[in-house]
Amino acid sequence: MKKNVIILIAESNQDHYLIIEKNLRRTGIGDEIKRFDNGRALTEFLFTPERQLTSYILILDINIEGFDGLEILRKIKSDSLLRKMPVVIFTSQQDKTSIDKCYDLGCSVYILKPRDVTDFSDTVHKIGKFLLTVKVPRLNS
Repeated sequence: MKKNVIILIAESNQDHYLIIEKNLRRTGIGDEIKRFDNGRALTEFLFTPERQLTSYILILDINIEGFDGLEILRKIKSDSLLRKMPVVIFTSQQDKTSIDKCYDLGCSVYILKPRDVTDFSDTVHKIGKFLLTVKVPRLNS
């Protein structure tokens, strides 16, 4: 992952967010991390004309409060600039329909949240290691 990538985390659960942020930092990610605790705030940020034209990676819980996570993904992948943004679905939603729908809409990867705290932390750490290798395009390119 190149420097100056902004990691967007769309997570309603404060405890989950803290584990995600802590374990991403443990991997050496030093880039800016922005949290959105509801879908409305995320969509307002993403679809505002004042949004930075930089590189983003979105970690999205499709069970986010305030907006349907699948609808957020649909809007992102329908936008001519945002569709380039990698979207990691990190959610407890494990039904095949949701998984298929996310891939059909263009998510980069779908990862189930483990229930055990240690497994959750380990999974996020692995996501962080993976993100360090991802090449992310600038939204204006």
